[in-house]
Amino acid sequence: MRYRFNEKDCARIEAWARKTNLHAILSFIESHSRDLEFPRRVLLGTNGGSDILIQGIAPRSTVSSIIRDLDEPFNPRCPSTLTYVLKKQPQDLSAEIDGTIASGLAKGFGKVCFLESTGKCERGIVRAHLIQEALLREFAVKGHVLQFNLFNQCTPKEGFRNWPQPVGVDRVSTFTGFCAFHDHQVFRPIEEGPFTPTPEALFLYAYRAFCASLYTCQYRFEMVKATYAAVQASQPNEGNQLKRDIATNDLNLRELIPIKEEWDRHLTARAFASFDHLVLSCPKTPDIVGAMFFAPPKNFQHRVAQWSKGRRTLDWVAFSVIPRKGGGGLVIISAKKGNQVWRDFTDSLITYPPEKRTMAVVNYILCYFGEQLILSPTWWDKLSNESQEAVVNAWSASYYPRYLKGLCDWGPFTPLSQVDIRRSIQGQAGPAR
Repeated sequence: MRYRFNEKDCARIEAWARKTNLHAILSFIESHSRDLEFPRRVLLGTNGGSDILIQGIAPRSTVSSIIRDLDEPFNPRCPSTLTYVLKKQPQDLSAEIDGTIASGLAKGFGKVCFLESTGKCERGIVRAHLIQEALLREFAVKGHVLQFNLFNQCTPKEGFRNWPQPVGVDRVSTFTGFCAFHDHQVFRPIEEGPFTPTPEALFLYAYRAFCASLYTCQYRFEMVKATYAAVQASQPNEGNQLKRDIATNDLNLRELIPIKEEWDRHLTARAFASFDHLVLSCPKTPDIVGAMFFAPPKNFQHRVAQWSKGRRTLDWVAFSVIPRKGGGGLVIISAKKGNQVWRDFTDSLITYPPEKRTMAVVNYILCYFGEQLILSPTWWDKLSNESQEAVVNAWSASYYPRYLKGLCDWGPFTPLSQVDIRRSIQGQAGPAR
């Protein structure tokens, strides 16, 4: 079914746009059918000196992708106008895109060892876990957890939304980015035993999150490029959002390669104390975990952290939410020492009272972590249908903030001082001899 916006709907959207209430526009369009019809040109916001208007028929996902790319705040003095005239995607094009994705998934993604330059690669490429398997079993149910998949073929039963699917712990959030030797040898300090925030462990959590993001840019993103090529072959005037995504990915990749070279030097020299870091602990095992290496566009107070649309080099951070027995941890590490974006980012989280940090973290990672999120089945099954749909909408739109409430309570997140870290290390070392 298709929902056709009436004049009152259009005026409401334009009022939200002028106030930069993009989250309100997203919630409004998500409350309607999958396919939306804008009978006239409707203002959504501004982008790069242009008023952005939309007209025609499109799925919610297309409208959401336009909205999350808009400027904040709204610019009331734009000198030009850009109108998206949208047409519903032809059925034959949908089939072609689905076929491209199915063919790409069957072929599989690239296999590489990101530590090949250090030598000693052996025993073939393995599925490296973003979060160690032993920790994931802390909240798995019958060996399974839940994960979103960008390439999942959504069904009418699911409302054409991308719902989380059960995945075995041995395969969840894995990437073929290391050989068996390096995956075991390098990451053994965080694979064996409980989470202990030593400088080496913190660096390894960050390094693995970084390599997963680099792998996505270099290998998994080939699927997006193949999809864009299929669209262009049938409809040369379509696929503009995919084209922008590809351009952004190429920019990110150019910034990640030098970081990889620098971090490899730190790893080889075992210079693990060269990074700013924040470690928080909570008394309950998190229901949502994952890791991400990214350039945060906003901080936890919803303010713009850095301008991500220009050519200026971005500041990057590694952000991990880690489960452990009887509690959990959160680690945020800067890509380089003296990273002002990292400082603003972590300060904006600490500003929340300890008891409100759980939902501050949940709101953030639902909107930004993408496929790197891993969900507890027990937690998910206890959510109401309304709450489940709100989670799916927030993840699908990838726009922050969405102001979800009351989904989780992991107890107060409190910072670990260097004294706490030393005590933790001593506690794991066993009694003195």
